[in-house]
Amino acid sequence: CLPGLKDKFKNLKVLDVLHTEKWAGTSDKYIWAATYIDRRICISHHLRKCVLNRYEALDIKPEFYSRVSVIHNGGTIPTKGLRSKFNGKFRSQHHVPAACKIITFVGRFSAEKKPFLFIEIARALIARTPGQAWKFIMAGNGPYLEKTRNRIKDCGLQQHFILPGMLTNVSDLYWDSFLLLIVSKNEGIPLVMQEALARNVPVIATNVGAISELIQDGINGYLINLDEHVIDRFVEKITALANDQKTYDALSARAQFTVHTEFSFQYMSERYREVMSDLMNSSADKKETVA
Repeated sequence: CLPGLKDKFKNLKVLDVLHTEKWAGTSDKYIWAATYIDRRICISHHLRKCVLNRYEALDIKPEFYSRVSVIHNGGTIPTKGLRSKFNGKFRSQHHVPAACKIITFVGRFSAEKKPFLFIEIARALIARTPGQAWKFIMAGNGPYLEKTRNRIKDCGLQQHFILPGMLTNVSDLYWDSFLLLIVSKNEGIPLVMQEALARNVPVIATNVGAISELIQDGINGYLINLDEHVIDRFVEKITALANDQKTYDALSARAQFTVHTEFSFQYMSERYREVMSDLMNSSADKKETVA
C-alpha cells in the first residue's frame, strides 16, 4: 500500500519500528519499502548496522541512510531498594524454600530462545554443585512448551523446575531471582533483560544480536559466546557468583544503574516525541511552501 498512499497523500509521513533482523520490515521481501518510509527506528545500533548493510547491498541511495535512527526500548524503573521489600512473594506462592537460589528463564518457548539449552545448563549445574539447592523457573508460553516439559521429565529434573506459564506479575519472579539467563541463538535487546536489571537482577546471556549494548561483561552480568563450550561457561559463571557474595552484590547494585537512563521509559518517550515533532514540522514546512 505504501507507494499508493505516498502518491495520493503528498505530505503523508511514514514511520516504522524495527525490532530484529530478517523479519517484517527488515526481511528481503520488504526492504525495498525503505524509499517510501520517512523515518525508521531501530531498537539497537546492531540492527541499524544490519539495515544499512542491506541498503548498500541492494543499491538503495545513501540519502535514505540518515532516515534510520536508533531508539532503545525503555521500561519503568522501580524505586531503588524495593527488592528487599517485595521479595518472597513468588517463593511463597510456589513453595520454593528460602535456601534455593532461583535461576530464571522468561520468554517464548521457541527454537530461537533455545529452552533446551537452559535445561542442559541446569542439569550440568546441578551435577557440579551437589551442596547447593537450585530452582529453575521457566516462565512463558509458546510452541515448544510441551517439548520443554517432556525434556525436563526425560532428564529426571522435575523436582528442580517450575513452569508457571504466563505470569500476570512477572516482577514477583524477578524480585526473587538470583539470576536471569538469556540463552537465545538470536536476539534484539530482550525486554525481559531490561526488566530484570531494573530490579537489580544480574543477567548472564549469550553474546548474540544486540545484547552487548545492554549487558556489560563483569559490570551488570556476563556475556557468553554461543559455541561448543557454552554450557560450561554458563555453569562456571553461575557457580562463581553463588560462591562469591561480594561480586554478586556488586553486579546486583550496578544492574539498575545501567538501565536508568537510555533504557528508561522516560528517555524512550522523549526520543519518540522528538522524532514525531521533526516529522510534523517537516510536513508543515512542505505544506507552507506549496501554498
